[in-house]
Amino acid sequence: MSEWTNQPLSKVARVIDSLHKTPTYQDDGFPMVRVTDIQGGYLDLDQTFKVSKETYEEFSKKHKPKSGDLVFSRVGTYGSVSFVKDNKTFCLGQNTVFIVPEINPYFLFYFLNSPYALHQINSFATGSTQKTISLASIKSIDVLTPPEEEQERIAAVLSCLDRKIENLRRQNETLEAIAQTLFKHWFVDFEFPNADGKPYKSSGGEMVPSAIGEIPAGWRVGRLEEFCDIKHGYAFKGEFITTEETDQILLTPGNFRIGGGFNSSKYKYYSGEEYDKEYVLITGDLIVTMTDLSKEGDTLGYPAFVPRSSSKLFLHNQRIGKVIKSQINLHFLFFLLCRREYRSHILGSASGSTVRHTSPSRILEFEFAVPSKDTLNQFASIARKLINKAFANQEHIQTLTKTRDVLLPKLMSGKLRITS
Repeated sequence: MSEWTNQPLSKVARVIDSLHKTPTYQDDGFPMVRVTDIQGGYLDLDQTFKVSKETYEEFSKKHKPKSGDLVFSRVGTYGSVSFVKDNKTFCLGQNTVFIVPEINPYFLFYFLNSPYALHQINSFATGSTQKTISLASIKSIDVLTPPEEEQERIAAVLSCLDRKIENLRRQNETLEAIAQTLFKHWFVDFEFPNADGKPYKSSGGEMVPSAIGEIPAGWRVGRLEEFCDIKHGYAFKGEFITTEETDQILLTPGNFRIGGGFNSSKYKYYSGEEYDKEYVLITGDLIVTMTDLSKEGDTLGYPAFVPRSSSKLFLHNQRIGKVIKSQINLHFLFFLLCRREYRSHILGSASGSTVRHTSPSRILEFEFAVPSKDTLNQFASIARKLINKAFANQEHIQTLTKTRDVLLPKLMSGKLRITS
């Protein structure tokens, strides 16, 4: 450790503040990264808000990002760091900063996610209503820095694990996309296989009028309430809700992805033991979010399957609905609840302006074309295999993540050394 040095962040990186103003957003244009977009790992621009070219140019005057830069959140969910892995164009919104490393960028990224750095960041945060960390405090973060060769070895080990995690996540996205495409082809375009294995509608399959438009002969229009019910979650005691890891994960609306699916990057934990055990979720339970804090209701009503976990319990929180008494295949139901027609129904009936709400009764009012039993079973067989593969991948992700999180503090403190 004698060759390791302590240096303020300002000595090993440039720290560049964003503009302190709120822009006007629009439906398309240039991505703007806000605090909510900085969630650790590689920076994901897919769900960012968009701004005009003029706004982009104004917010990019200080710095145009490139691969290897880091972005850091200053307000609210402060101290989160994401890695810019490519040269895609974007700008930073208020309450964020660029960190442009002058040492190995991967090493600095992992260091800023280490307990040593996070302890400092937490000690710098001020404010009672909304915690904030100042630009001066960010620059003063003490960085424990090994020689360049050791930085590279540490970064190589940790980034290898993260690449494997990222590849598995991408594979899961592909699996879901395949199933989504198949669902649309069969149940929206009505091109499911007919008796001869040919696409139904384009092969001359009979279509009949219905309250929601033409549907295949033999199908009918039904409401969700005919096939399932939705159960509210439990009001877990706030005093036991924590960000400190326990063996009980309390699911929240933050665990739903925009567009549907499970988000494992925003866990909250529960340290209490006295609650009704019927609110412990199991692998494969289908859940929906009934509250969304965003004005747009980004995840409101969307579904997710509870993933596998060999070491954690998932708890059914009060803002989450659980599908129960289902008389229809859950894989079909999941993709149905991802459709834009369902989304329009949910947003059109939602209450609240700042915080959007839906309810079991509103969800269960949704009408859809009920397929034949044979077609439904065929789809379920295919979708089940894809979802089960995604479950296995997610379990592997959890193992790799745990390995990385065990190694990270040891490597960043020098307690574990990687020799050449």
